[in-house]
Amino acid sequence: MFEKLKTKSVLKNGAGDLPATSAVLSNNQIGRYVSRENATILKNVFSATANGSGKAFYQPREFTVLQDSYAFKFINESIAAEKVHSFIVASLNKVYSKYDWGNKSGWVKVKEEKIQLPTKDGEIDFDFIAAYVSELEAAYVSELEAYLKASGLRDYHLTQQDEYILDKFTKLPDAYRVEVREYYALFCLEEVLNWCQEVSELNPLYLNNLEDLSQPAYPFYGQATIDNGIISYRQLKIEVLNNVTGLPTLLIHSNNQNMVYVETPFYLKDGHGATSVLQSENLNRYTALYFIATTKKVIEKRFNYNAKATKIGLKKTEIELPVVNDRVDYQFMSDFIKVVEKLVIKDLVDWTDKKIAATKEVIGQN
Repeated sequence: MFEKLKTKSVLKNGAGDLPATSAVLSNNQIGRYVSRENATILKNVFSATANGSGKAFYQPREFTVLQDSYAFKFINESIAAEKVHSFIVASLNKVYSKYDWGNKSGWVKVKEEKIQLPTKDGEIDFDFIAAYVSELEAAYVSELEAYLKASGLRDYHLTQQDEYILDKFTKLPDAYRVEVREYYALFCLEEVLNWCQEVSELNPLYLNNLEDLSQPAYPFYGQATIDNGIISYRQLKIEVLNNVTGLPTLLIHSNNQNMVYVETPFYLKDGHGATSVLQSENLNRYTALYFIATTKKVIEKRFNYNAKATKIGLKKTEIELPVVNDRVDYQFMSDFIKVVEKLVIKDLVDWTDKKIAATKEVIGQN
């Protein structure tokens, strides 16, 4: 049904604008961007991880294969992958879910797997798949439309204050130009965030010994880069629970510099102190997102797996924050993220309106 695509290695290519797949499970498997020079450029095909936890993806835009991954397409090129890709990917991932670091999802093994698909007259019924996906999409779009109205998120129009906030943000220093220093300043992380002490870390092999079904289920965090770092939800003894009062909290893992925001009690995977647990009286959902964006911009360049983001290194790491009267302007941080949220919602609403209009047109034609 599928054939693997031949690709050239681009490991030595420098930075560029061409998305490249790797063994990551997030960001639609795009691990980095590389130069187009000598790269095999693909589009409208499937990709998958060849290392670690297995997962398949559909790539609608131009990309190339970097490392620990591969690309494949339908043998029958007359099949329009873009019309059935979501159904096919879901079917593929039922297979890929059984693969992990000890049983890697390389093409040699995966190509022998079977996936379950609807058929008609002994052939795969791609017309049914396309119609089924369209029906599901219409239902979800309808639910989304109802949610946007009920939540008030359709009100995405920028106010005069919103425009001022965006204008101030555009004055973010380029190489720290002197003329705009009045708006931003550098702060060490330890100046603006507090490192939590006596954090409980748990070995996943012994979680069953800590089970207490009388307790609520709380997230168990590790260094995963998907699902906001949540590995699972567990009901464990309260003495191993962190952040019992549910304060706004940031987690930074030293190995991969992954940052997540938490506002509930949580359990933490044992990493020998590898996860920094940070809190502040000025932390909330909006300021946390600002902290994550400005911090990751720095630590992803400064640290890597061989030069880990340890607590000592993080505490002295400088990040750029907006200021007013020489103090961190947390109100601006919060307001700015709210404006960004409006801009994102605008794109979502526009997309929803187009989908609804297209659906009504099809129904009208019928």
